[in-house]
Amino acid sequence: MKTVRPTSYNSYQKPKMSNLKAIIIPGIGCDDIRDANWYQYFHDELEKTGLFPRGVVLRDFPDPYGAKESVWLAFIKSDIGVDEETVLIGHSSGASAAMRLTETTKVCGSLLVSAALTDQDDPTERESGYFNRPFDYAAISANNTKLLLQLSGSDDHLVPIAEQREVAEGLFGGEKTATRRYVEMEGKGHFLTEECPEVVEVLVKALEELRSKLSYGDSGYEDRICGPMSIGALPSEFGSPGRSSFSYGWARIMTMKIIRGHLAKTRTEVCCCSQ
Repeated sequence: MKTVRPTSYNSYQKPKMSNLKAIIIPGIGCDDIRDANWYQYFHDELEKTGLFPRGVVLRDFPDPYGAKESVWLAFIKSDIGVDEETVLIGHSSGASAAMRLTETTKVCGSLLVSAALTDQDDPTERESGYFNRPFDYAAISANNTKLLLQLSGSDDHLVPIAEQREVAEGLFGGEKTATRRYVEMEGKGHFLTEECPEVVEVLVKALEELRSKLSYGDSGYEDRICGPMSIGALPSEFGSPGRSSFSYGWARIMTMKIIRGHLAKTRTEVCCCSQ
């Protein structure tokens, strides 16, 4: 006799966000990261959310005035440590570092603030190594497994907004969801202020959305269970073709509640008997 053990709905869910940590990667020239730009503020605000059980890393980086790729990536990987439950927050040169890192390293996600595409003829930026070859956007997108956000100031005086939009096109290609999108803000420049609540809000909203998806499953799982639904196939009490989408949406919610209620119970054991 072969028995297929009962399986609950929860076993089909993706892992929950239970062990996240964040790493703040600063811009070039920050020899005291806690006294530079919005990094300390950002650290404190993220800690308050409770979204990062392993903490928010805010450490001084070596080679602060060169920000060389070879030095910074080695520091992140070897000294700080990075894994698939890490969220990177990179600003300016830090965004470039996050992009190069995730060309080859899987992480939970990244928030890229004021990301550049070229060295803009600056000798120090050129020597950093980030801009001596094209970015592999496909790899970056794939290795940011759950979250990828880019934030720009439309009036940035250091990195031309055209460059930042080109980066966004490479990363997203027009895609815009709560957890993968490009956000452009007016009046923020290169984000050099001491406080930046807008940056916190963008990341926290995306993380809350991600947590909701991981906790309750996404529409992909629902579609595998019940298949794509058409209004015409619904019982009459759910509405008929041509009526507002509200009826359809309500019907889908009710249908999934029934399915989830069923799957939450122990599935029937299937026994195969042989002589």
